[in-house]
Formats: sequence, C-alpha cells, structure tokens
Amino acid sequence: MLKKGDHVVMHTCGEAKHYDGRIWHCTSDEFTDRAGQQVVFLEGFSGHFLVEYLQRVNIQGMLGVALKRAEHLEEELNVYRED
Repeated sequence: MLKKGDHVVMHTCGEAKHYDGRIWHCTSDEFTDRAGQQVVFLEGFSGHFLVEYLQRVNIQGMLGVALKRAEHLEEELNVYRED
C-alpha cells in the first residue's frame, strides 16, 4: 500500500511513456475512488492516479549508491592529480 511521502515511477501505461522515468512524490495515502479503484494523488499531476501502474522507488537506496559512486570517482580523480 502506498503512503503519503512515498516516491514512485509510472509503468506499463501511456503516461509512463510520456513521463519516462520521472519520479513522483505521493501527496496522499492510497485510497479507493468512487469507481472502486485504488488510487493516489501525485505532486504535480492533475487528479489521482491508479496504483496498479505505480512502482515504489527507494530514494534513500538510490542516494546511497550515488554517493558511493561519487566517492569512488573522487578517489580516481585524486590519483590522476597526484601523477
């Protein structure tokens, strides 16, 4: 179940092609709309969006990987500077 504050990407729908890889911030918890579908509100998106076309993204994990890569690149750069 998606919660307010989660980050998601769209998949397997027309909007996913249009917003290719964009990370969205959930501004509501997942809820059932009038049609009985599970939906959530996304920051910057007009209206609610079907949860079945959303995949949660681990932002903290992504940042950790990026920071480790940046540290490694900095170490490589320092080696070249010493030469």
